[in-house]
Amino acid sequence: PSYRVEGWPNGRREISMKSIVGLPSRETPVFSDDIEYAVANPRWYAPTSIVARDKLPKLQRDPTYAARNGYRIYDRETGSKIDATSVDWTDPTTASSYQFVQAAGSNNALGNLKIIFPNQHSVYLHGTPDTHLFARNSRALSSGCVRLEDPVKMANWIAGGPLTEAGQDIETALVTGKNTKVVYENTTPVHITYITVTVDNYGRPSFWRDVYNRQAAPAMAEETAPLFEPGEDTGSDSELKIADMQLPNDAIAFH
Repeated sequence: PSYRVEGWPNGRREISMKSIVGLPSRETPVFSDDIEYAVANPRWYAPTSIVARDKLPKLQRDPTYAARNGYRIYDRETGSKIDATSVDWTDPTTASSYQFVQAAGSNNALGNLKIIFPNQHSVYLHGTPDTHLFARNSRALSSGCVRLEDPVKMANWIAGGPLTEAGQDIETALVTGKNTKVVYENTTPVHITYITVTVDNYGRPSFWRDVYNRQAAPAMAEETAPLFEPGEDTGSDSELKIADMQLPNDAIAFH
């Protein structure tokens, strides 16, 4: 994939930015949905799978890891807040026994904003404190969600601009630091795609690494197509479209 997020109103690209997608072992799924709202200064409720794979090893080495990174830990049965230093983190059942909640702030895994389109995959768009990762060419680095290079810019574009009511609400929340849900007046279609060949406005193709190994290997054709010969009505300025993806008005596409 090209690791890009783009906004297309009326079939015309209006916004584009870098993104980070799921690791090969934690693939970002391909699906379509509708964006409904954004959350400024979000808390992060760490999924059990991420706690088991990523957090337990760190807590086993250093039980103070949770407090130093802004996590509050709650017993799922009682709802009581617990002290991370009082738990035996070598017990694998602790991943499902406790809820990890990371407070909003500069270290929050979601950055300062998340954009939600409710879906069965629990995938959404969000920022990140690790902005240096956008300098990499290959950016399959997340646990499945899509990290945005500039989530505030994208959230404002979805709102119709920073001066709209939703745009103003987002800006106010970011200034105050208050956890705030901002519902968009209209939903926006979102399409998460996986494309290994893209074509620019001049018809020039770009070939991208198949990081998820989803594409079948090329096969040798038994017969070749006849050589193309332009007809009389084919001018020198004619354009052959190698790929053309039809998007509805005001859509966001990832590829």
